[in-house]
Amino acid sequence: MTPSAHAALLLMASLCYGVSVVAAASAGPIAVYDINIFAVWDSPGGSGVLSAPQTSPWNYRAWGGAYSGNNLPALTNSERLWWPGSSAPPHATTFHVCAWTGNDTNADTITMDKKLRMNLTLTVKRGGEVVKTMSRARSGADIALQMKQLDKNAEDQCGPETAAYVGSYSYRPANKRPAEGAPWLELELSWEAEPTNGQVRLAQTVRGADGQAYEVASDPGRLLVYQDGAWGSVCIDGFPDPARVCRQLGYLGDRGEAFSYGADAASPITVDGVKCGNEASDLRDCEFTFTSAPSCTHMDDTWITCSGAYLRGDYDGTAPPSDGTAPPDESNAQYPPPGIEPPVAPQLPPAEPGNPTPPPAPPSLEGSWTHSCSLVLTPKVQTLACEAASFAHGNITVAIGGALVGRLRVGPGISVTTREPVLPYKRYTDESLTMVADELEASADVGVTFVGVPHLRLVDSVVRGLQLSTGGPLVQCLDCAFLTMDNVTVQDLRGYPLTESYPMNSWWVDAAYKGLTAFAEDDWWGRNGPIHITHGPIHATGLKGAAITNLSCGGIDRASGWGCVLLRLSETLGWYPVRIANSTFANVNVHWGGGYGTMSDASVEGGPLDTDNYSAMPLGFGAVVVDTGRPGVAAVIEVSDSSFVGVSGGLGYGLALINNAMLSLDNITLNRVSFDHCSASLYGGFAIYVQGSVHYVVATQSSFTNGYDGVLAVTRHAELIRMSDCVLADNSCSSEPALFHLGSLSELELHRCSVSRNGGSCGAATILVEQQLPYMFRRTPEPMRSITIIDSNVTGNLDTFFASDLFVNDITLQNSVFKDNVGSVGGVFDLSKPSSGVAGVLVSNCRIVGNSAGSNSWGQALDSNGGFMTANTLGTLTLKDSLVQGNSAPSSGGVIYIGSPPFTSVVVIEDSIVQGNSAGRRGGVVATNGNVNVALLGESAVVNNSATSGGMVYSAGLTEAFEVSDKSDVSNNTAERRGGVLATEDLGTAMIDGLVKDNSARQGAAFFVSGDLGSLAVSGALKRNAAASALGGSIWVGGELGGLSFAAGSTVDGTVTSAEGVADLADVAASGAAAGLRECTSVCHTRPPMPPSPPVYGGDGMPPTYGGDMPPVYGDDSMPPPEADQHEGGLPSLKSRRMRL
Repeated sequence: MTPSAHAALLLMASLCYGVSVVAAASAGPIAVYDINIFAVWDSPGGSGVLSAPQTSPWNYRAWGGAYSGNNLPALTNSERLWWPGSSAPPHATTFHVCAWTGNDTNADTITMDKKLRMNLTLTVKRGGEVVKTMSRARSGADIALQMKQLDKNAEDQCGPETAAYVGSYSYRPANKRPAEGAPWLELELSWEAEPTNGQVRLAQTVRGADGQAYEVASDPGRLLVYQDGAWGSVCIDGFPDPARVCRQLGYLGDRGEAFSYGADAASPITVDGVKCGNEASDLRDCEFTFTSAPSCTHMDDTWITCSGAYLRGDYDGTAPPSDGTAPPDESNAQYPPPGIEPPVAPQLPPAEPGNPTPPPAPPSLEGSWTHSCSLVLTPKVQTLACEAASFAHGNITVAIGGALVGRLRVGPGISVTTREPVLPYKRYTDESLTMVADELEASADVGVTFVGVPHLRLVDSVVRGLQLSTGGPLVQCLDCAFLTMDNVTVQDLRGYPLTESYPMNSWWVDAAYKGLTAFAEDDWWGRNGPIHITHGPIHATGLKGAAITNLSCGGIDRASGWGCVLLRLSETLGWYPVRIANSTFANVNVHWGGGYGTMSDASVEGGPLDTDNYSAMPLGFGAVVVDTGRPGVAAVIEVSDSSFVGVSGGLGYGLALINNAMLSLDNITLNRVSFDHCSASLYGGFAIYVQGSVHYVVATQSSFTNGYDGVLAVTRHAELIRMSDCVLADNSCSSEPALFHLGSLSELELHRCSVSRNGGSCGAATILVEQQLPYMFRRTPEPMRSITIIDSNVTGNLDTFFASDLFVNDITLQNSVFKDNVGSVGGVFDLSKPSSGVAGVLVSNCRIVGNSAGSNSWGQALDSNGGFMTANTLGTLTLKDSLVQGNSAPSSGGVIYIGSPPFTSVVVIEDSIVQGNSAGRRGGVVATNGNVNVALLGESAVVNNSATSGGMVYSAGLTEAFEVSDKSDVSNNTAERRGGVLATEDLGTAMIDGLVKDNSARQGAAFFVSGDLGSLAVSGALKRNAAASALGGSIWVGGELGGLSFAAGSTVDGTVTSAEGVADLADVAASGAAAGLRECTSVCHTRPPMPPSPPVYGGDGMPPTYGGDMPPVYGDDSMPPPEADQHEGGLPSLKSRRMRL
């Protein structure tokens, strides 16, 4: 770009600020930095949000999110988001606020030094009043990294673990609207810089209406250098290597332009000379000439633009082309070789329907490696041959264990040293931590270590028939940026046996006060752990990418920590691919914890163990372990065309991911992968284990069969679990859920899956979502957004298919079969915890058959609810084109039980058949402890359902409406006591346009209403509903009876029984025969009215004619609420209900 072009660009930028660029007398310019506020929150349906001066709400996945930007035209070092008091208030939720830089998330613009310290302050106001302030210090690099995380469409990537997180605020709506002009809620982010000598920024000078000068962040911008408390400009003719400035801001490579431009300036000229050596990476390595009397003017000021430069790998998941033009960054990171595609920020897989995009094929690494080696380590043969990709890469140096000295034959170009043996971790046999249990002998160390190889290619290699080493891994690559393995066999390796078959727990001790780290200490009788602790077979560190193909790892016995491969990623922030393809892992056994962090604890699921005398079982992991090392480093794990058979271990028999993050962008993708007969070695669980959080786990055409104690665990949060074309069958359990155990989850999806015969003696749901580690969460988990099950079979699972203590927004079940599932609470879904429930359930074209509650995996009979689903609260249940048959519960809700809803639940049955369901007590189909609205639409049939009370529906509150459409049929439902169809406290409106016939009960063969009946309208048929007692009636009302209306052509018989007496429905209808719509608003007494209540109820003084069938106004047969399970706590007082009546 020519200087004139730069000038034109700067003029346009100046006009955008709406202020003059003409110089005006002003002292003390104000530095304005380019920082923006970003907030995320869980937003049902999305919340409107305003920001200054512009807004861009993000709700891609039902998360609320907004960023405000930018502050530059306003000439302020603050930005805010607010919800005006004139609009609806925000939903109750938790807001998380972060800072980022750039005009928008699509522009990679950095104008401040990457090491510049920023003090960020979040101020929360409600109704104009400050209610909370939070402050955090962040660097320019942190704020730039937050920009790149947003650039990757990770709109919810703001939380305690993200780079530029500032603070959180839990909002609950106010009871009244704020004063006029005040917002409901305002989030204001302000910042103040703490620059140090030698730091740089790019800016241009603008002036406010009052003449105040502002140095506003800009690219292109005047180069300013901080020295001795003030920013000053640089006046140099022909500025040397502007790329050094860009690198100091945080860019990578050799791009950048410098030019001189005359413009208004407020900062003095302080630098008129700079000298940089060839080794200088940025200006901090250069020598400045500072001046107070410059020989030049602002017309000669140096301006810099970094437009088009690449961001550092710390900020971006990509890197510039490896064309030799860009030097390595200051961490000496290697560029991805041509054969490894640059990792990109993970995206959610495409939504169903349609097949998800398959994961990319493992890369071809031919020609991309720097050194290619072939290694053979067997009891009889020890050889190593290597070649460099080019002369420039030079020879390779390896360190070998003492047992290989003089035995390992090496090819040309290899330098050999002896490696120092290292214990995996220290164990002590005394309480004072002075007597080490394990001794190191260099002569017993077998293994080869490659150090600092930019890209190691290990091919056609064999490691077989050896003792696992106590001094180091058998194959190790330290500080290798990239690792490729192809056609490698690791087989028949062995560790050391345990001192006892079932050892006592170790004692964890905090040895920090002794200047040591935390260790697992054997008890003094030596009954803990293996005889010797060993390292696993293969170990690599500093990785920015790994591709493993055709790896055969099998016959590994009694390993410590990991069984096949431990991959530890680079600590440089970014996204790094780990690809495993066409590999087999068979008969791998990890029976104890190991080195390099491969030690967890079953009792706290990977929690920190730093307490004195803490009894724990030091578990290892499994065959493959990926350790991200720190938050902000994301692993993109892709496994394809591979199998894990007969693997056993601690946590994650097949695959373990360690990140210890609250929120994470790590991804796990499985394509055509099988896990079969995976189990715990001693203690532990799960074929796949995430110690921390994961963004998504997606499996396609994969199988998980015959496993023990779990398929997948995530100790903190998983954003999405999606299974497509998968089989999850015959997995059993003793202490962990048979399938999934998750700390919190946003979305669960099953597409075309078979989930059958899972469960065992663990007493836990097959899939369990619970906030199991409260102390590990720094914020309350958000509700689940959705559960989606499409074209799948869920059959024969034990102990409830799915349970969660999180509220679920939506459940969608479509074209699926749920059959013969058994649960202690809820045969298929258990959402009964006080914090749980569901807003909406849609069941479409499904078969829900033979599910039951009331027994656990031990075969014990339990008095529980919900043959298909138990929910503490339920908003709307819609059943369409489905069959619901033969479901049962021993207590309440043969199909659905609703515990303590704060609002009216709506049940819609459309074009569906509901038959043969039963409850031991209440609600053969639906039972609720609150209010309900029931509608049968289309051609629906509800037949042959039964319960003690409420053969179809039982409501301990108000049934607002009960509607039967003209083509629907409600027949042959039975209740032993009350309400063959409906038993309810109060009934608002009943509309019978279809058939309600042949139902039976002792009282209220069709409807039993213990309180008031508002109105009954019949245009269809209400007939042959038979009460078992003389005063039972087709309709039984204990309180006030409202209007009865019968349309012309309707068919009614039987009686209505109330406190006013007993009336024949046919006579009531006939009383208005001349009218097109016959009405009777007061009962015609065709039988004598009931006698007044006797002085003493019950006993021998009760008139024999009426006996125990007294309505509640005379007797004590009022409507009790359905029982809840014992763990749910008490129910609303029956006494309070009677007082209300």
